[in-house]
Amino acid sequence: FDTLRAVHYFVKQGSSLLIEKDERGRTPVDIVCNQYFTAKGTRDEDEMYQNKIATYRLLQVLTWYLKQAEESAGIIDVNDEDLHILGHNLFHAVCRLPVGSCPKRMFSFLYDCTSEPDFHSSAYAVDENGNTALHLLLDNPSYKGEVEVFRFVLASNKDAVFIRNKTGQLPLHIAMDVGWRAEVLSTLIMLNAQAVLLYKRLETFVHAVGAIASCDVALKPDSEPKIVDVVVHPLDTVFTLIRARPDIIKSGGSEDAVFDE
Repeated sequence: FDTLRAVHYFVKQGSSLLIEKDERGRTPVDIVCNQYFTAKGTRDEDEMYQNKIATYRLLQVLTWYLKQAEESAGIIDVNDEDLHILGHNLFHAVCRLPVGSCPKRMFSFLYDCTSEPDFHSSAYAVDENGNTALHLLLDNPSYKGEVEVFRFVLASNKDAVFIRNKTGQLPLHIAMDVGWRAEVLSTLIMLNAQAVLLYKRLETFVHAVGAIASCDVALKPDSEPKIVDVVVHPLDTVFTLIRARPDIIKSGGSEDAVFDE
């Protein structure tokens, strides 16, 4: 806790500290993530658990200030005694920040956290708009070329592909609207094919199908992190769905479409 308070104090002196790099090109967030993975495998199970908790809390502080600095043009005004920032969801925070604010290892760390039951509630949480971390990442255009980051966020909560936010959007719908790469779309379709039937913007869907047809499947059974056991090309799945529900093409999507296998 003393370390957190010290970080809290120093960052308040100037938000530029969060993006300044040392002689090795590392930001404070880079260093925290690197220290965690350096220690991994060199300590016993209980020590690594405690290290995971400490790292998570420290990253909560750093990312909270990154968010505040971004929203307030670098001006941070928080009471020195105010450490309520430890209550914010780190999974959500990193997915909202612009690409490059956090190293890719941050997402690997969060995926690592999901092996501990204590982190499940954070990994599976939704925000005030019903968005999971996966929804937030896919809705962040700056990340739409980062397939590796997508894999780690998805692996942290694979059930997110079935969750609709308060506007009724599934992760696939957001990915299509934002224009994520075909590898990402193919993965989301493979995990929740019925989401295709619930998509309203037919012209975007047709374009996406064309992209998927020409791409390799993003995930293999031996991909890391492991997400699927068996790969079926999503284009085959899409055509099967459309054959079963041709009315979807005519109507441009249905909010209550159900596909019976």
